[in-house]
This record gives sequence, structure tokens and C-alpha cells, in this order.
Amino acid sequence: MTPFIFRMNGMEYGKWFMHLYGLGDIHWGAHGFAKTHFLKDRDRILADDLAKVILMGDYCDYILAGDAKRFDPKSLDEESLLSMDDIAITQMQAVVKELKPIADQGKILFALYGNHDDDVRRKYHIDVHKHFCRLLGVPQAAYSALARISAKNVGSGKEVQTITIFVHHGYGSGRKRGGKVNSLDDVSGWFDYDIAMAGHVHELMRWNPVKLKLTEIDRKPTIVESERMAVITGSYLRTYTVGLYSDYGDRRMYPPTKLGCGMVKIKWDRHHCERVLVME
Repeated sequence: MTPFIFRMNGMEYGKWFMHLYGLGDIHWGAHGFAKTHFLKDRDRILADDLAKVILMGDYCDYILAGDAKRFDPKSLDEESLLSMDDIAITQMQAVVKELKPIADQGKILFALYGNHDDDVRRKYHIDVHKHFCRLLGVPQAAYSALARISAKNVGSGKEVQTITIFVHHGYGSGRKRGGKVNSLDDVSGWFDYDIAMAGHVHELMRWNPVKLKLTEIDRKPTIVESERMAVITGSYLRTYTVGLYSDYGDRRMYPPTKLGCGMVKIKWDRHHCERVLVME
């Protein structure tokens, strides 16, 4: 796990101050990669002045010819087929080119490892994730990270609010949605967070675990809700594609993928004497 602390200015009560995107499981180079959808979301982030991005891992497919169990030339897109000798580097450089404009705007907080990224390191001794982060100019993280974002109130310049974010590339959890929800919900007892994000399972969904806490308002004990957000951050790899070739998701009868990336809008509001984190 990699820890991060970020300090930001510009928070104002009652107004949105951040749109936090979890962008990952891109699988650039795969036959089923939804390139048009990915570029559309990339452009949306570029145009979003409130955007901050956490990269969630598995940026390229990275399934190489030496991987006898998984490699199939038909699983590659045309560009990858033309660069078989250095396919990992070619795929990595291509996705870096498309993400670099976001990095150049200072919107990417850090980038997680994914299992596809790590497979290349372990099997072929090429740390593509290290080079990916170096070319983008963004901090490198492990499979998981715990980040704290602090922001000052622009009015007083003194009051500071904080958000704690737990992120993990994700692991396992089967084909059923319940398993995917339970896998991320389990961490609620392990980490103190406001937002939890996980990828890997090629699902796009979110829900609001609520925590109750005891406080005092006007010298009277009061129970208030502490809102949290859990997000599974989606993918850009189609499960089913048109044609005679069937990829592994099709062969194993996986559910269709919900394409896209997860996003949480964040602001602080006031509730009596409490300062309340509001997310949607």
C-alpha cells in the first residue's frame, strides 16, 4: 500500500470543489478495447475544471506470446499485431500518448499497479508500470493506496477539511454483482475512509455505506449520519464483440461490461454546527 497526502486550495462551502475520477481497466491493445468510448471519457476529463483522477491499473492488455495459457493473436487489435516484437512497449506508449494531456493539466493524483501490469514485470522482467508513470510524470503507487486530500476554505483561509480515499486495483469476487459489492464492502471495517474505489472486475457501480456517529449540537447529544461512497470503477474492455472470434469473457459467459469510469462529485455543506461531506 502506498500513502499519499495532497493539499489543495479553493474549497467553498456549499459548492462542488472536486470531481474525483477512477479511471482504469483500459486494456489498450485488446481486440475488445472500446477506444472510442475511452477517448470520449478522456476528453470529458480534459474539459472538466474540477477533475482529479486516480488511475486504477490494467492500462494495457499486456498478454504476450510467451504466455502460453492466455495468448491468442486474435485477442489483439490491429496495431498490436503489427508490433509483436515489442508489443508491451508499443501498447504502453500508445496509452501514455492519450493520457498525457490529462497529466499535463496536473489532474492525475497517482497511478496504481494492475494485475496485467504486474504480470509483465514478474514473467518478463519489464516493469512497464514504472516506465508508464515516468513517461506520464505521475506518482507510482502499489496495488493499493490510502490518500488524504486537505482543502482550505477560500473564505477564511483557515478552516481545513479533509477527505480520506482508499483505492485498490481489485481482486477476484466472481461473476455475480453481490460478490463484487461484498469484496469492496469488506474494507469498511479495515480502513477509515470517506471514499473507497476498486477496479479489476469490469463493473461500473457505486453505493453509499452510511456510518452513524454521536455528536453534540446546542449542548444536546445528537446522532448524525456520516456519508461515505464506494465505487467500482468500470472498464473499457467489451465482453462480447461482433465476429467469429470469442474472447475469454465470451467463452466463460461473463456478463456484458458496463463501459466507462467511476466519478464522485464532492462538496462540503453545513448541518447545524457540523461540516458535512456531500457526495453524489
